[in-house]
Amino acid sequence: MLSLTRLPDYRARLDAYLAACSTREFRAGRHDCALFVAGAIEAMTGTDLAAPHRGAYRTIRAGKARVGDHISHAAALLPARASVLDARVGDIAIIGDALGVVAGDWIIGVHPVRGL
Repeated sequence: MLSLTRLPDYRARLDAYLAACSTREFRAGRHDCALFVAGAIEAMTGTDLAAPHRGAYRTIRAGKARVGDHISHAAALLPARASVLDARVGDIAIIGDALGVVAGDWIIGVHPVRGL
């Protein structure tokens, strides 16, 4: 598990990142749920956990062949919270087979058809 520290202005940085992503279309290897979450982490901490994987695959199947199950991979890297009630803005959420970012009362993720 990694130890990541949020920058003092992480909320503004996260807001800017989410705004920049709002018009991007889903693209495996460029803007999928795993890379979206990694981008949010980079915005908040300055650490890009997915640097070796960006642009290295073009299909979800190829991405899974590269890193294995993205949910298990994220869960192994990131600290877990005891309860969803403890979630705060910027935390990473696992919803079924997708990853997202907690944004207040919402969890934002990337959908293959609808985008963010």
